[in-house]
Amino acid sequence: MTEKNTAAKAPCDMELSEYWIAHSSEIANLRGWECKCPYYCPGCLKACKIEQARSQFCPTLRTYTRYIRLVNKFIDDTPLCEITLGNIRRALKKVQEKKEWADETMRTVQSCLSILFKFASAHGDAYNILRYTSYREETANNPLDLLALISSRRPKDAIQARLQDLKEQHIHLTRSLTIWQIEKLVQILRAGISEDGRYCAMAIMLYTGARPAEVRALRWMDLTAFLDHPDRLLMQLHRTLDRRGNPKDSMKTANAYRSIPIHFELLQLLNDRYQVVLKQMGKAAAPLTERPMDAEVAKLPICCFANHFHRYCRDHEVALLAEHVFSQQLRLPRRDMYVYMLEDLIESGSKEGENSGISEQDQQLTLYVLRRNFWTWMESSTRLTDYEKRFVMGHEMELDGRNLRPEYNDMNRLWDICKKMDRCVLSKDLHHQKICVTPEMNETIYMEDRGVLHINITKEMLMRGGTLSINVTTSEVRDSVRLKSLSPVRQLGGLLVKAETVSVPSLPNSGAGINCEYENWLAHQSPKRITPESE
Repeated sequence: MTEKNTAAKAPCDMELSEYWIAHSSEIANLRGWECKCPYYCPGCLKACKIEQARSQFCPTLRTYTRYIRLVNKFIDDTPLCEITLGNIRRALKKVQEKKEWADETMRTVQSCLSILFKFASAHGDAYNILRYTSYREETANNPLDLLALISSRRPKDAIQARLQDLKEQHIHLTRSLTIWQIEKLVQILRAGISEDGRYCAMAIMLYTGARPAEVRALRWMDLTAFLDHPDRLLMQLHRTLDRRGNPKDSMKTANAYRSIPIHFELLQLLNDRYQVVLKQMGKAAAPLTERPMDAEVAKLPICCFANHFHRYCRDHEVALLAEHVFSQQLRLPRRDMYVYMLEDLIESGSKEGENSGISEQDQQLTLYVLRRNFWTWMESSTRLTDYEKRFVMGHEMELDGRNLRPEYNDMNRLWDICKKMDRCVLSKDLHHQKICVTPEMNETIYMEDRGVLHINITKEMLMRGGTLSINVTTSEVRDSVRLKSLSPVRQLGGLLVKAETVSVPSLPNSGAGINCEYENWLAHQSPKRITPESE
């Protein structure tokens, strides 16, 4: 058995066959594969202590090693952590074309690959890209194997038709995260963001829909302020990283160069992380919106690995964390991930060429979920126009042969987009500002858009007397304003509160409209977890 020298390589950078040879004996022991060893040494009946003997006398291990080497020939020396579902699909098709094996044998090859990626995922060396390709329905006798379907020799139209049929069978399942799941996810991100920079990557993808390679390349200096609103920030996307964490000067397309307004809730999460960075680097505390930013901190990646502030994340490292969050903390059902995989394959399968069947940005399914969910809530919970949504997502923007992107990359237009994005409430705990003020004589206090304003009425103010005027202007139908006294003041003579509501004149032929922020706020008041009985 001759293999390349793997001593100098990190496990995640080994080729498929190299990683298998390095860990095959351990995998065989974990799975209890029987070794038909001719030697009668103690404890060697099922598991040979001699590695060379085990690879020779264990039939399962010997067969799987042959399969792995064969598949590896058609993956073009790609490191383990960079292998995508598209790589696997194309390799299996070429293996089948060369060997003309029966479907049962090809399923054994797929099983072998699944075992390998499961082991690599458990050890942090690669994301388990095959985990959600098979799904067993309660009413089905056999599993629906998506990998077998998309790597088969069927015509492309037949594969797409079958995927559409499967989608119709699961039409009752959600195509995005539920309100409860989103709110729980934000809580998880908020709790972990001080411990690991990869939580920043997930948060940015959740709130901006940016591609993983774009997010991992972000540095603190890429967050710039609006000219007329210095307390709010923009995210400048102009570079990417490859999967090994090396900077690239080019973006995926010309449309990918863009500025994205930072949602109000995301700004708070990033500020929390920024304070951790400043503290651990021995810098004085400062808000994220303060300029100029410390020169040393400005060059650091936002989405670093753990708290290694100078280390960019690799693609599979973010995907591993996302998979852990979805499966272990959020408890996202496996069948939901199966539906996401279906959606992914249907969308990317419509593309022409060798890369059809899996798209570039969707190589890690858990990260695709975040990007797709962003598009869903943009459509349902904001009033962004179609072209505004295309701009934020980095998609093509053309009208009658004219590129509209420069028109949208304008501070005033971006501020309008920012206000529309802020309408969507993903976490009620983050969405509302909490401002405490003590008014002074003839002093005016302004608060825009949202929040809870605590007005401290001191004893001296009550004894001195006077009038406190609170003027509130609402911008949409059914906007609510609440006045509440947190403590009685009767012993000091009482506090007179007068309220007057003036309706906004209705315009002719205008609909009532939908108050997106109000509807989302109501939905978040008492989110209910979906149970099997309610589905």
